Amino acid sequence: MPQLKGSSAKIVRERKAFGRALRLLRLEVKLTQEELAFASGIHPTHISVLEKGHASPSLHTILALSRGLELSSTTLIRKTNKELEMQKRLKAARSAGKRNKK
Repeated sequence: MPQLKGSSAKIVRERKAFGRALRLLRLEVKLTQEELAFASGIHPTHISVLEKGHASPSLHTILALSRGLELSSTTLIRKTNKELEMQKRLKAARSAGKRNKK
């Protein structure tokens, strides 16, 4: 698969981080995708697509999911930022490991 460059790669990383954050928070509050869909008014298929990092959420979707999770939208965004930081650290660690093998 071709490597994405610049802003396209950043968007993909952000979508994946949001998806992981959403899934982790959903599991923390012990909801299934279907239960979150009912609570938020967001279709379960869309929740699945978001959790896989295949789409970017709109502001409306972020707010609805936050209400469904009974969390603030700030919590969801902060969790996403933590996931992005973890990704960055993992990438740096992998790069350092590759350099050490040379």
